Amino acid sequence: MERKVTITPLKEFPFKIKSVKAQNKKEIDIKWDEVKTDTGIKYEILVRNTRTELGRLKNSIKIRTDSKIKPVIKINVGGYLQAQVEPKTKTQGSHNR
Repeated sequence: MERKVTITPLKEFPFKIKSVKAQNKKEIDIKWDEVKTDTGIKYEILVRNTRTELGRLKNSIKIRTDSKIKPVIKINVGGYLQAQVEPKTKTQGSHNR
């Protein structure tokens, strides 16, 4: 399971990301990149689950910036990991009448 988050600073409130870290590094892997666009800079953060234990996943990401207004941005990461269930075929679980 993975998700990409895009953070785009506003022109009125520019900032640069200095670091991105997970609260619990054993459960999620984080990769981030600064992307230059025609309208400025945006940041793409890829969060990938590395946990194998089934159950509830609760973690957070701490993003440190050079902004005096918001020096730290916290993003909560959560989900529920369950075993993959094989889809039923048309004949399974149904009765022909």
